[in-house]
Amino acid sequence: MLLKEYIQSHVMVYAFILNILCHLSSNTKKYLSLIKEMSNIDSISDYSMFCKHMKSTKNNPSITAPRYDKYCSESLRNYGYYQAILKYAGIENDSFPYIAFEHGVRFSSAHWTESSEKPIHTISYACQGPGRHSEIHDLDPWKPVFIFGPYIHYVSPYYSNEKTMQIKNNIGKVLLVFPSHSWERGEKKTECSLFDIVYKKYADYYDTILVCAYWNDIDAPIIDLFVKKGATIVSAGFRNDPNFIRRLKTIISLADDVVLDDIGTNIGFCKYMNKPVYLECASSRFPNDKYFTENFIRFHEAFFSHNRVFTEEQLLHQNKLYEFFWGGENYLKTADEVKDIFEVLKEMSIESYYNINKMPEFIRTHCGGTNIERRYKLMADAVSPSVWQ
Repeated sequence: MLLKEYIQSHVMVYAFILNILCHLSSNTKKYLSLIKEMSNIDSISDYSMFCKHMKSTKNNPSITAPRYDKYCSESLRNYGYYQAILKYAGIENDSFPYIAFEHGVRFSSAHWTESSEKPIHTISYACQGPGRHSEIHDLDPWKPVFIFGPYIHYVSPYYSNEKTMQIKNNIGKVLLVFPSHSWERGEKKTECSLFDIVYKKYADYYDTILVCAYWNDIDAPIIDLFVKKGATIVSAGFRNDPNFIRRLKTIISLADDVVLDDIGTNIGFCKYMNKPVYLECASSRFPNDKYFTENFIRFHEAFFSHNRVFTEEQLLHQNKLYEFFWGGENYLKTADEVKDIFEVLKEMSIESYYNINKMPEFIRTHCGGTNIERRYKLMADAVSPSVWQ
């Protein structure tokens, strides 16, 4: 076996080496300092302060994306999902992540890379809906893939209920606008006429136009247009800020309706929180990606309305998309179930000496029966059904 393959199969060693490389990086201290600084800024109530701090650092790739990072870094760093789920279950923040949480819903076809995020090099994987199951199990049918439903379910709001209600009373009926966001490693978003659409089609029906700006787009032209028109601009914060998802939940809670110009993870979050979603912009921003474009068309058919009223057929279509990509409410886990998942993963890892090549044997031995403990049943359901046939 090649040294690289040996190291990657022994995930504790792999994680340890990546962690050491991360802390040897000269940018790591700056990066961690930035996260701490940004997490203390209320990017909802004090958006101007957030912008001031973000503009000075957002275009510096050495700070926002260190060369090395921890094993399962996407889970640990992005948006605060992992931390929220641990808190929900009352689990102390273990320094070793046993699950690679997919940070967003994937609408394009899978394109795995040789990185620590590739499912074959992780102990287990987590996503929101069942749509990802088969893609991961096509690579490894024994890889546990846990479906959690909409991650936002597990999140505590950023503000207290009293403060949120006070804000809501002050701003009245709210249209929340999510302009499609760019990708910090270089992808440029395609602008459509969302600004014009909002003020021609929607604005007259609302007291407040609330625009949620992605951290990398705080200086985008469309944000400036909304500012000049008098819209209220907010942000969920820096991508790697663990408070990101808490702020996003509070921002969505303030909305009466939501309008956006691209498909994204926020659609399912809004559906979970019972907020009507309207999808404007009729063309995909990735026309060369057949799978993404096909999904965009499906979502546009379900979430676009000329008169802001959906047909029964559209509502049924929305629910099917919600259940496929986000799992709906069917896959939500109780706090005890989340604890069981982490406990059985830790048990499997210790018994297998953190060697992923030995983990299928643990699953075969402990999880193949009928009258088994709940944690083993959760594990059995997480691998491909084909392994039990």
